[in-house]
This record gives sequence, structure tokens and C-alpha cells, in this order.
Amino acid sequence: MNIDYSASAEFLRNFFGPTTEHNVEIRSLPQEHGGGPNRARFTRDTEIACEHLVKWDQPGRACYFGGCTRITGKASGTRADCAEMPGLWVDIDCEKQSFSKSDAVSAALSLPMRPSLLVDSGGGIHGYWLLNEAMPVELGPLCDDDDIIAVLRQLAGVLAGDPAVCDIA
Repeated sequence: MNIDYSASAEFLRNFFGPTTEHNVEIRSLPQEHGGGPNRARFTRDTEIACEHLVKWDQPGRACYFGGCTRITGKASGTRADCAEMPGLWVDIDCEKQSFSKSDAVSAALSLPMRPSLLVDSGGGIHGYWLLNEAMPVELGPLCDDDDIIAVLRQLAGVLAGDPAVCDIA
């Protein structure tokens, strides 16, 4: 199967490129618990990211990116290694919620602050609100996780989003 990942590369450039400096995490996970190992790649090079997708985007697996960059030189997807947050996000699982993607898109576009990007995720819609400047989220006194998580939960609450993705990591 030969898939063109150029749209994925363009999305990553638009989401992270203008306001961040650290690495982006691309992760492939098995769709079933115990279905194999996680495979992560940390890079800013979209060609390397696409090579990772070509190798690991296969039946029985799903590919994701971390919404926050990871400190360059670190190779974990944990909260401790998060560096910059270029935007806010919501993951609307339309199939699980039993409503249409067009309803999810209409709801997102009806908000006073419309999303910068909407993506069809297969089973739903992902909405992203890009910030003019990335917010530093390295652990320390300049970052209040509770406030960030509260905003992500508010977006999820308003748009029937998945609360499991309302975290910084």
C-alpha cells in the first residue's frame, strides 16, 4: 500500500512550524491492548516523520502526533518532556457520540472563536485553535497545567469532545 503523506507533512508544518522550535512526536500505537509495541519518532523533519508513517501506519495500528512539542534531545511522550503548546485542540468522536461529522463541524464553526484547522480523523473531527505564539509548557513556575487542562476540558465539553485527550502530553 503506497500512501501519500504530503498532506500530513503540510499539516504538521502549519501546526508546529511558525511558532515552535522543539521536536514533534509522531507515535504509532496498536489499536488493541497488547497488540504490539508503541513506536514513536521525535523530529522536526517532515520527511523523517513521513518515513515513520510509511513504516508504521498499517492495519491494526493508528498514528498520532503530540499536541505539544517535546524537548529536543528527549525521547519520551511524557508530560515531563513537553516544551511548547502551539494551539488548543478537541477530539470529537462522532461515531461514539452518534452524531454526524457535519454536525460536529457546524458546532465548531458556530463558536465565537472558530477553529484554525478542522481535520476529518476517520471516526470524527479534530479541531485546532492555533495561537499567535506557542505557549511554553516546560514544567516550572511559568506553566499552570490546571489552567491549560481546564480550557481543553471546556472545549471538549462544549463540542462533546473526548475528555481523554484534555492533557498536555
